[in-house]
Amino acid sequence: MDDRTAARLPVSREVWLMASQPQSKNHLLRLAQPLFWLLDELSPELESAAGLDALKSEVRTRLAAFKQAAQAAALKADSVEAVHYCFCAALDQAGSRVRGRANGLRGVWLQHGLLMQLYGEKSFGQRCRTWITKLQETPNASENALEVIAQLMARGLRDERGMPLPKIQLVHQLSPVEVIPSAATTPQRRHVTIANSAAEHQRIHVAVNNPSGGAVEPSDVLITVGMPVPEAAPSQELSPQRSWRLIVIAVVVTALVLGLAWVTYRQHLDNQALASQVSALEAQVAKRQEPLEDRIARALTSETGASQFGLSTEGDRIYIVFSSDMGFAAGSADITPMLARQLERLAGVLTTTDGKVTIVGHTDDSPGARGRTETNLALSAARAMAVGRNLQAHGVAQTRLSTIGRGAKEPVGDNKTAEGRALNRRVEIVLDRQRASVPDRASPTTAGD
Repeated sequence: MDDRTAARLPVSREVWLMASQPQSKNHLLRLAQPLFWLLDELSPELESAAGLDALKSEVRTRLAAFKQAAQAAALKADSVEAVHYCFCAALDQAGSRVRGRANGLRGVWLQHGLLMQLYGEKSFGQRCRTWITKLQETPNASENALEVIAQLMARGLRDERGMPLPKIQLVHQLSPVEVIPSAATTPQRRHVTIANSAAEHQRIHVAVNNPSGGAVEPSDVLITVGMPVPEAAPSQELSPQRSWRLIVIAVVVTALVLGLAWVTYRQHLDNQALASQVSALEAQVAKRQEPLEDRIARALTSETGASQFGLSTEGDRIYIVFSSDMGFAAGSADITPMLARQLERLAGVLTTTDGKVTIVGHTDDSPGARGRTETNLALSAARAMAVGRNLQAHGVAQTRLSTIGRGAKEPVGDNKTAEGRALNRRVEIVLDRQRASVPDRASPTTAGD
């Protein structure tokens, strides 16, 4: 309470007066609120590296915005710098405790710590204690900054050795005031001066003259905190010019705060979108690290009722075999819808890889139906080319593809049995992971039957 502020109080036998500072908004604390939010988000349970990077980016942005807004509001330079430094220390200390999954993020924050980048310090806040001592030399002028730092200490801010910082005392209260009436000839108003004391509770006895010794009327006592003042202070009204000036200042400050809040909100949304994109990229990288044959198998079996296929590896080659009975109409090279869907999913995997893709068509040794294809060799070649065109239509580069028709020359089953002939009617797709160059497309040379 200011030294020359008076308060008129009703007086009874016992009067309890709590002297405290008038409630005022701490503008420095209000500007620092977004930084407190970020400090709360920087928890040891944080697991994602992308989330940590996005959080660090937002911290730098908000620290700069805080300092700019505080300077624009003409706040005390030492207070702004002290709060800024202590926030950097608190954030670095919190960031050093982030471990991540399987300790994967341990020490990542301090590789580019805030104190190192902004103040050239390798410690965890060696100047926090110095700043607190300096601010406490002028407690009235620095009370807002001390209040912000006290909240940082409550959230775990320590010195560079991890030791607690000196306690900050912010509020002093006056204790009960007892008024004792005494005799006098006439009622008289008395000025009672109450000194601001550092003690939290101090009982003050005030003697007031009263001729009858009865109760003292509330209007007969004027209690003044600080030095004595005249009984009646002339009321002072703000001039119109000063009123307009205060209104303009209030509007400008409000606009700055709202603008800062809007920019902070937009940056938060942008950082969330960036974090989502990074997470998606991490998922893609994880998929690419999965063995290629496992990715192919998962793609081809993702649909219920998909046609059967064979999958095997030999060295750097992966062999994928589809049954012609399930993938083509009898005696033709028309791909069935079921095989078309599987080829589309296979193409989605192949477009993420390099290497030559060879498609080989096979038939049994039964005579071919006389229609669009007149020989088994021509039928096998036509089916291989149909598969190649389908893969190319779904993004596989034509320079990677080659097709071959083998007819009945390479059976895998006994053509004398129905089961063996069914195994021989097939289309093979061979992926060579080590060869990116592709020779000219092979042409069928002989007929199987």
